[in-house]
Amino acid sequence: MKTIFIDHEEVLISKDFPYEDLLSISVILRGIDVFVSDDSATKDDIYSPGYFIRRAQISKQKTTILPDRNIVSRLAQLARGEPMDEHRRKAAAVLAYAQCLDIFIEPSIAFHELGPSHGNDVANEELSWFYVADQGNPYNWINAALGRVNQIPPMGVPLQVTTFDVAKGLKRWSCYYSTILKIAELELSNLSPKQRTINLFRWMCEEFILAGHAAMLACLYFAPNSPRQGLLKGLRSSNREKAISGAKNAAWDIVHLSDFVRRIRGEIGEESRQYILATFDSGLKELTQLTLDAGKNGVDNFENLPLALKKWWPEKDADDIGSIFSTYWHQTGDSTWQNKYQNYPQHIEKFVVLGEEALRAWHPGVESVSRKS
Repeated sequence: MKTIFIDHEEVLISKDFPYEDLLSISVILRGIDVFVSDDSATKDDIYSPGYFIRRAQISKQKTTILPDRNIVSRLAQLARGEPMDEHRRKAAAVLAYAQCLDIFIEPSIAFHELGPSHGNDVANEELSWFYVADQGNPYNWINAALGRVNQIPPMGVPLQVTTFDVAKGLKRWSCYYSTILKIAELELSNLSPKQRTINLFRWMCEEFILAGHAAMLACLYFAPNSPRQGLLKGLRSSNREKAISGAKNAAWDIVHLSDFVRRIRGEIGEESRQYILATFDSGLKELTQLTLDAGKNGVDNFENLPLALKKWWPEKDADDIGSIFSTYWHQTGDSTWQNKYQNYPQHIEKFVVLGEEALRAWHPGVESVSRKS
């Protein structure tokens, strides 16, 4: 055993535990700011190996990292023997950090994203290679993260995985995709940013469903000071299929966000477990943080939305948007609205068709007027 100091207290750890290497990896991870956590842990906490060591010793509470598809895919690529590059090295740092600190990695949403576009077989194969990576020697991942090697040594042959179901999760994604198409259409209209946002809220409440997490993306994307890069890729491309692809990817971002928020709110998963989102996508990180900041007392109620929006909107606009959203949000508790809400799944396909038609019809140099429904 050896002694280290965590917050000025002596802590005993195994003499071969790579604490110094983990400190170096934590600096890398903090530099790219890959993690988002709820308010149970500070930014200093989640990038501190000592925090997780003490947490395991004192509370025995477990932690799960929820990585996006890019991280999972890069780890699978490295396990297959593909050469190192900058992005794969960063992914290796995430896995090394998790393995050494006994943090579980849950990749399921990443493979639900892969399945619809590539099929069950491809998703299952990549999932099997991810498991090879996750069960590999932590020192291989440490060496990769710290630039000591340019390729992961052979890690074995993956076991066949057949548990992935391409249909699972598609209903939630389809709902978000319908809303993202509407957001895209409004962005291409001649309305002001504030009016686009309010029109979306009205459409969601009166015509479809008030999907709170998708509404947060609109609040961020339409904002005058928005960090919009990457939130809706290819929207104004001359190749309109790139715009469609960008909308589909944005819908998966909302699925990742929703899964993370539902877990930390205790709606799914283990209520006592700590969850951390891992992504290199700055837009998804900002969106997740906005959603967390908009809640109050750990509840997904959006009561703090006006305050959260002031980072991106003028103060009066933030107050107005927050107030209008709150009005619509409380309407969803009305029995009349709830009865209408029960029928929303049958409208998803209609809104997808209308939304894709509107997006394909737009061409550079022309700002369209949004359809009414």
